[in-house]
Amino acid sequence: MESPKGQDKEQQKENNNISKLNLREFDNKRVVLNINAHVYQLPNRLLSHLGGNLVVLQLGRWWNSDDNTYMEVQGLEKLSAISNLKNLRYLGIRGLSKLTELPNEISKLRQLEVLDVRGCQNLTRVTSSNVKNLRLLTHLDLTECYMLEHIGREITSLSKLQVFKGFVFSIDSRWNNVCRLQDIGAKMKHLQKLSINVTTDANVAKNEMAQLKHLSGLTSLTITWGELPSILTSEERKADRNQLLERWTSLELPPSLVKLDIRCFPDKEIPSKWFEQGPNKSKVLKKLYVRGGAVEKLNLPRDNNIETLRLRYLKAFNMKWNDMLGMMKNLRYVEVFVKDAKVMKSEKRKYQVENVKEDKKKAKDEEMKLMEKIKKEMSIPKFMLDEEGVWVKDRKDKETEQSKGAQTQMTSEISNNVEKAHNASNGVKTPTTELPKGDT
Repeated sequence: MESPKGQDKEQQKENNNISKLNLREFDNKRVVLNINAHVYQLPNRLLSHLGGNLVVLQLGRWWNSDDNTYMEVQGLEKLSAISNLKNLRYLGIRGLSKLTELPNEISKLRQLEVLDVRGCQNLTRVTSSNVKNLRLLTHLDLTECYMLEHIGREITSLSKLQVFKGFVFSIDSRWNNVCRLQDIGAKMKHLQKLSINVTTDANVAKNEMAQLKHLSGLTSLTITWGELPSILTSEERKADRNQLLERWTSLELPPSLVKLDIRCFPDKEIPSKWFEQGPNKSKVLKKLYVRGGAVEKLNLPRDNNIETLRLRYLKAFNMKWNDMLGMMKNLRYVEVFVKDAKVMKSEKRKYQVENVKEDKKKAKDEEMKLMEKIKKEMSIPKFMLDEEGVWVKDRKDKETEQSKGAQTQMTSEISNNVEKAHNASNGVKTPTTELPKGDT
């Protein structure tokens, strides 16, 4: 515990900072953004001065800053004056490193519409008391909060929520006051976009993933799976492993779903039953993204309407190109990426420019080798994908038609020349067509 003497020093330091702060510079300010401060204090006096005028407050990492930058707003959890921001619509605390729980005073921001908590890696809990009164909230982002293990059930009282990113299953088997998928399905009727993390120690109930079918307004769904528990990897625990996979992957898709983004799927095949069950039956789904994991092939019903397919970072994927196109008759756009851009990105080193260029060249060469390998595995015809690993149906059809047209014309010309040569060798006069006079 910090001594009174230490507290006095901290208070004196804050007072010195406040005395240097010209509050008149913040008169009538509606937007305050932190662009490049990494570790700083936010004086209560400043928040009180901003009061009811402030609409946007960005305390954490700015959108284009380095994800690895350490950021801290000292004493944020005890910052009582944040409740004075009565008209605040947007609060961004993205990437604040020491934050373990949301400040209690956030619950008093009754006009708040967007709460961005992305990348707060030490955040462990989002309690009901933190959020239940934010009745106008439409966007909540909890992605990349890797320590998050509890979301309070009363988060479902946010009936206007449209975007909910970063839902996690509690690791607590008691489930008291814990938000479950059935709670979201029953109450969040305006939800349009949802992302879910199934962590290694997630406590997923039997048939819980099937509750997604009740989200009638959902158009975009992202699910990320963690690794299977190491104790289930042995052959002796195969039955337990299959039972866990069944709980993790028994989805029933919402009826209005347009985009499904599957990440780190822990099994070899995307099951066809996802697209055959429930009211959706794959009729509305247009976009399918599969990123990472153990997936080797897709298994979709033939009457699907998938138009966009993205395959990224799939080391084991070996489904043949023609089989894939035959399964998805409406495909118009396909991406095949072999390695994560973050992995391929050269690390920042204090080397000479020549060394950096050499690193980038090695990374590019590695990417090309991996790309050639997956092309071979999938039997992708040469020149089918562009240099970015993209196939577009209209463009390829046009190019194919032009190629066929040119080939037909060339074949015709060759045949005519052969025929002329044959006739000439036999003394036969080749028939010609005389142009009308005046034509050239």
